[in-house]
Amino acid sequence: MAWFFLWFTIPLSTIGTHITTCTMGDEDSWRVASAIFTPVNFLLIIFIILLRKHHVRLSESGRLLRNLIVPVCALYVIPYFVGSTLMGKHLCTVRTWENFDEYLPYSDMLASLWAPLQIFTLINVFLLSRWYSNLKRPQNVVHSVSES
Repeated sequence: MAWFFLWFTIPLSTIGTHITTCTMGDEDSWRVASAIFTPVNFLLIIFIILLRKHHVRLSESGRLLRNLIVPVCALYVIPYFVGSTLMGKHLCTVRTWENFDEYLPYSDMLASLWAPLQIFTLINVFLLSRWYSNLKRPQNVVHSVSES
């Protein structure tokens, strides 16, 4: 069940940030993604790891989603990672290609950490789903009790 929720929260935390208008350098969608959806993603990943006996094998639809959702989200996040994290541009400058760098002093740390957090989350989800898709299905083992 955690995989099911993860396939919805990953796009919400990445591509869902595209709904912003960037009016006067507004970073609310990135802030919400960093404060709400990213912790939910981490909790779901921890939930999957801790309860791995309930998540024994990723189904074919899970693999299809992994091979579709994670790369599309990564393609969306990489320009933000390069533009805002590595080059120091404002997130709205990366999104709209207009100059919002004058709002950088008003930018908060949570919004600037959005891209590295998303890259970290996407890598973890991809590796975890690869590991779960390679697991062997457990065999039904019948143990007989010997009477002595």
